[in-house]
This record gives sequence, structure tokens and C-alpha cells, in this order.
Amino acid sequence: LYPSFVSLLQHGRQDEPFRTFMMSKRDKAILKTVSSGYDNSEGAFEKIGGLGLVTKEQMDNSTEYTNFTHLFEEAVLGVGTNAQKIDVNANYSLGACRALDACRSFRSRVFKILGLQSPQPARRKGPYRVIIIDNKRYGKGDTVHSLTKALQLHERLGDFDIRFV
Repeated sequence: LYPSFVSLLQHGRQDEPFRTFMMSKRDKAILKTVSSGYDNSEGAFEKIGGLGLVTKEQMDNSTEYTNFTHLFEEAVLGVGTNAQKIDVNANYSLGACRALDACRSFRSRVFKILGLQSPQPARRKGPYRVIIIDNKRYGKGDTVHSLTKALQLHERLGDFDIRFV
């Protein structure tokens, strides 16, 4: 859904309601294991778009949809570089977050639809909080603790409150 939203944003239509069309079908193995998973996701897609959801499966199996020719007057398709590796690019940030401020726009839309107040912007000046969590992948010994101490003493990081957990 996010890549499609970015496509809308690129055309200046991010505030307009839309109907989500899902090409993928429900995987029977997943459905058997987590029966409500698809319902929850599809419910979110309906709310975020504002005009409901139509799935390829519905169009293939429902008399409401199969006996008709469907004409899409407008279609905005999203993926391509808006998703980069299906929603996440190589450094795990969502596509177009910096260039178009797409993450904030998407978050604002979701908060508005859910009737929630948008969170305050991130702080612009220190102290910035950093928490370093010990993890067995870093090896045995006090590697992470030593790293935390070194960062705390580094002169360029004076505005950072660095803690080890």
C-alpha cells in the first residue's frame, strides 16, 4: 500500500480517497495458520484508502464482480522505485521518505483516518537519546559496553545521551 501511496503523492493526489485493488490472493497455508491475518490487513487497506478494497480473488470468484467488464477511469500503480525491495530499500528506510517526505505524509493520512492526533515532530536539538542494547552477536566480553563508553567520551557526540542496556 505504501508504494501506491507514494505514487499518489508524486501526482499530488495523496489527500484524495482511493479504492485499493489487490492482485495477490490469500495463501491457504498462511490462512490456515493465522486466519485473521488477512482480514486485519485488508481492513487496514480499506480504511487507509477510504473507498474500500477489491481483490483479484473477489473479481475471479464473486458474481458481483465476474459478470461485468471493469473500466478503471483512473489507476495509480505503485511499486517500482517507490518500494525498493518491496517496501524497504537497502538501508531499511522506506522509499521516497527524504525526497518527498512520503513517510510523514503517509503517517499523517493514517493518523487522520483513525481519528488520532499526529505525534509531535522529533526534537531538533539535544540531548538526543541513544540506547545501545547488548546482543550476543557482538561477541563475548564487554565489547558493547566499551563501545558505549567510547561514544560517551567522544567530543563530537556531546549532544547525545548514550546509554547501555
